[in-house]
Amino acid sequence: MKTLITGAFKYNEEQLKHLQSLGLEIQFMQDEKSKADIDFSKIEFVICNSLFLYHDIKMFENLRVIQLTSAGLDRVPLEYIEKNGIKLYNARGVYSIPMAEWTILKILETYKNSKKFWKQQEEHIWEKNRDVVELNNKIATIVRIW
Repeated sequence: MKTLITGAFKYNEEQLKHLQSLGLEIQFMQDEKSKADIDFSKIEFVICNSLFLYHDIKMFENLRVIQLTSAGLDRVPLEYIEKNGIKLYNARGVYSIPMAEWTILKILETYKNSKKFWKQQEEHIWEKNRDVVELNNKIATIVRIW
C-alpha cells in the first residue's frame, strides 16, 4: 500500500522497518506545509497531523485510510472523508498520561502554594509559611472517560 508519512511524528528506523514489513511502501514528507515532489494521486494511506490544511485532499485520488497523529479531528475535511468512504483513525488517548501527570502537578502546585514559594525564592525572601496544606490522608482521583 503506497503510504505517505509526514514529519508530524518522529519515527525511528525500527518503526519504519516494521511498517515496511506490513507491506507499506513508505514515502516521507517532513513538513506538511511544504510543496512535495510526491504524486499524491497514488497515495492510499496517510499518517499525518494537519496535511489537509495545506494540500487539497482531492489530489489524493486513491486515498483509503488516514491515521492522524493527534486526538482531534478538526484538521481534516470530515464531510469529504465520509462521502468518499475513507477510513479515518485518530490518536485517541494519546494525551491521557501527560494530562494525568499534569493534573497531579497542578494539584501539588495548588496545595503547596508553589507559585508563592517560587516568587519568594526569586526575590530572596526566606519566610516560613505554616499554612501549607499537607497531603497526608488525602486522596486524589483522576477519572478517565471514554
